Amino acid sequence: MAQDNTSDSSGGNVRRRRFLQGAGASSVALLAGCAGSGDGGDTGNGGTDGGDTGTDGGGNGGTTTGSTGPKYEGLTIRYWNRFHNNSGRASEAIRGAIDRFEEETGATVDVNYSAGDPGQRWLTLAREGERPHIMDQVSGFVGPFVELGIAKPFPEYRDLFSTELLDRTAWLMDPLGEQAYGGYDGIAHEFKFSSEPPRLFLARRDHLEAAGLDPESDFPPTDFEDSVRIAEALQEDGPGNYGWQIYGSSGDVTDTCTEDWPVAQAGQEGKILNADWTDTQIDGEPIKTTYENFVSLHVEHELSSPGTVSMSDEDGTQLLIRGEASMTQIPAATYADLLANAEDQVMNGDFIFGPAWKGESGSRGITGGDGVVFINPPDGADEAEWDRAHEAAADLLENYLYHSMEFQRTMFSTIGGANIRDDVTPEDIRAAVDDPAGYDQTQIIEATNTCITDQEGYYIQEAAPFFGQIQGEIMPGYIQQALQGQITASGALDQAAQEARDQFF
Repeated sequence: MAQDNTSDSSGGNVRRRRFLQGAGASSVALLAGCAGSGDGGDTGNGGTDGGDTGTDGGGNGGTTTGSTGPKYEGLTIRYWNRFHNNSGRASEAIRGAIDRFEEETGATVDVNYSAGDPGQRWLTLAREGERPHIMDQVSGFVGPFVELGIAKPFPEYRDLFSTELLDRTAWLMDPLGEQAYGGYDGIAHEFKFSSEPPRLFLARRDHLEAAGLDPESDFPPTDFEDSVRIAEALQEDGPGNYGWQIYGSSGDVTDTCTEDWPVAQAGQEGKILNADWTDTQIDGEPIKTTYENFVSLHVEHELSSPGTVSMSDEDGTQLLIRGEASMTQIPAATYADLLANAEDQVMNGDFIFGPAWKGESGSRGITGGDGVVFINPPDGADEAEWDRAHEAAADLLENYLYHSMEFQRTMFSTIGGANIRDDVTPEDIRAAVDDPAGYDQTQIIEATNTCITDQEGYYIQEAAPFFGQIQGEIMPGYIQQALQGQITASGALDQAAQEARDQFF
């Protein structure tokens, strides 16, 4: 049953799939992924509904009939879970799905419902010898666990899942190894259950109209120069003070639109690391061009506010809500801020979304997504029992939890993220999910659908263990200096690249 887990080096050759018609509606589900109220330090199971029925995802759901009783009676699966933090609905759905699995199969799922962001805590536990059977993980943070030698390669457990599920997820799983795990011989070490599109443009529709621009023909922008043209018109002729609000906070300045633009232009050469992780590319031409353009919006064109250097993308959205700014580029998950803080404006049609531009590479940027990691047994463990726990965990995932049809259909109101199964359609989403805002969300659905599906290839964030340190710790300080006019963007990247090489290469 094993399938080739790689694609060609260009990131292309991904089959144009049934997903083309199915991704859009669920892509709006990303809004639930960043709201994250969290559930404190709760470590127990709970919840009685939400999620899926565990009956139509394929695979091996249900119980064994006859005298033997439930098929996993007496088996315990240890599971480290972080996605219950995404929202109250996420917690309810995940707990409910696990409860049903336990009731129907006789297994016990011992869940560590971790509070907040558990990445570093889990690494500490793993280094101390603690091991779950499975854990879920955000895109890009699997690498440190691979480095520890505890993350199991996906080809070693993919046969635990049905052929149907493997086929329905192949559009993203096939290029995953090469695109995200180049430094680990191109072998994926996770099974993704969601997808995430490149960042969307967001504008005030009423500001576009007031500036004499047509929201349908003048928006979204088609490239950087077109974006500047629109932003200058908005600033000069519209009611807002800032035509294109960008952001400079350490958490956003290097991992939102600035991650998409160089990939759209140059594909693999626009990523932070080269293909086999032997060097950084942040001082290469595609990334330098991106940051020169990005910084110029604030320093030269003066299209963003004086507080840009410390501003997050959520802060930028607030400026649009207040009418101070007219356009920005954001993760689709930031839509949650609009629903939470400006529902009336959204329903009145004041906001309009558009896909990121497509560059010369045929891509619109980075395609993300979260996944589940299967963990190797510790020394001295009963390997047969560990294998049985992994078999049961695959059953849980495919028939009850993230990969199941019903959970994929209801991701909008649960964990967030777009579906990865290509047989989930917009009609499935609308039928399964009550619209919490009570209005038609077709416009953002259309934008996210285009952002995911209208690409020639998929470029996925690197899972290198040092990726986050380069992107989130080394680069931001230098780019913030450039945003303050202290150094050029190219000079900032030269310094950041030298620091990265001194530490990691």
